[in-house]
Amino acid sequence: MMKNYTFHVGKKFNEDGSFRKFPGLTVISKVKINTFESNILNECQQYFMELPFANKFSFLPQNSLHMTVFELVNDQARIPEIWSKYLHLETPMNEVDNFITKVWNNIEKPEIIKMRITGCKVASVIVISLEPYTSEDYESLKDFRDITSEKTGVRKPNHDEYKYHISFAYKLEELDDEENLLINGIIRAINERLLKDISYIELKSPELCFYNDMSAFLPIIER
Repeated sequence: MMKNYTFHVGKKFNEDGSFRKFPGLTVISKVKINTFESNILNECQQYFMELPFANKFSFLPQNSLHMTVFELVNDQARIPEIWSKYLHLETPMNEVDNFITKVWNNIEKPEIIKMRITGCKVASVIVISLEPYTSEDYESLKDFRDITSEKTGVRKPNHDEYKYHISFAYKLEELDDEENLLINGIIRAINERLLKDISYIELKSPELCFYNDMSAFLPIIER
């Protein structure tokens, strides 16, 4: 039977779930490891990894779980709406790295980020949806994103409506009706646990990271 692949295949992933080259820059806040909250998140991701159709997903490594704070640029997405207004579309990635690293060093970053978990959901990606824990957290993140946008010249169309999240896995193949029923039941159970056991999650200070593919997000200083 012919497989019904999602749009992630051929872009970020191969048909077998292995990672394709997909280099870019992003700003992330990593989940603090070996905490009560991170252990629960790891357990929740594990539920999905044990599904009989888990091969229809490509899972992100648990030591790489993070919240994207600000999407920067990707080598394969060079269009004006999502590229830096200060750089030509043909600018080599090493020059992009140098420019963004220079402005990044002059941006003040929040020391910690507190987020409230609003639920787990699955569409083309399995995600934990997040929102700022307090109004102060909201303003801190908003100010940081606005300043980062101004300094880097990157302002995506969804800048003001950006939805924070932690990604667990990317869907490689569409699910059938029986699989959707099973996974929706797991999501309901996970949401009950998350909303009961975690009042908020504390994330590390934002880092400028590069990635060659979706398997690892490394600090730019390690380039």
